[in-house]
Order: sequence, then C-alpha cells, then structure tokens
Amino acid sequence: MRIIIITISSVDGMGAPKQKWTAEEEAALKAGVLKHGTGKWRTILMDPEFSAVLRLRSNVDLKVWIFLCTLPCFLYKNLMPSCS
Repeated sequence: MRIIIITISSVDGMGAPKQKWTAEEEAALKAGVLKHGTGKWRTILMDPEFSAVLRLRSNVDLKVWIFLCTLPCFLYKNLMPSCS
C-alpha cells in the first residue's frame, strides 16, 4: 500500500499569500469608489480605467481594504474631527 502526502502552504492556511497594497492600487480603488460607489467591487474591477491596476485584487480584497481604512473613522468619529 502506498501513502501519498500532499501539503499546501500559505500565510494563513487558505488562499494565496497576501500582497501589500501599492500606492497606485490604493489610488485606483479610491477613484473607483468615487466613480461607482462603495459596494460596487465587481464593477470597479471590470472598469477599464481601473482593471489593469487592480488585476491582482479580488472583490473581497477591495472590500476589506476599504473597511480597514475607514474603520478608525467609524469607531472614533466623535474623537477625531478630521473623520466627520
């Protein structure tokens, strides 16, 4: 009898390793949100204006980045006047 063991490695055990966002990707995402609105992740990714820059990102990547970048303002908007 043969036993074959296959191992899969990644940073968090699931999916591809996470990549740091570039300034160009951040700018494209912000412009995409201004143009199409928050929550329109697939539309932003399919827009020819942003698709080349965001080609390595998924709709979940876009959603998480926006959430994490706006979370401090959401939680502390009474303490941080610049977030109003």
